[in-house]
Amino acid sequence: MLLDETKRIDMVMALMRKATVINGMFGRSSDRTGNLPTVFYSFSGNCANVEFRICRNGWEMGGKSKYEHIEVDMDWLPDAFLQRCTEIEHWLDSIMAEQINKRGKQHEAI
Repeated sequence: MLLDETKRIDMVMALMRKATVINGMFGRSSDRTGNLPTVFYSFSGNCANVEFRICRNGWEMGGKSKYEHIEVDMDWLPDAFLQRCTEIEHWLDSIMAEQINKRGKQHEAI
């Protein structure tokens, strides 16, 4: 399978979009929203690497947060690149499902 640069960029941008949806576009704090997952992502242009880190129970200042980590290199062979992007997508989808479930339980308690 041939994956041109544009297709690879589109796939990575879709993953970054999901991560942004998980986080939301506004600041939040656990005292107002509870311990929602927080996703960090970064692109290293010098080595064409994209890294995703998740704090499933929210982020805490001072290095107290526990992270899960997964990354993909843009120049991997097509099959490896697709497999890793699929893994990241499923990972982000599971976090979104957990978040929706948590919010649902919060609404049920009201």
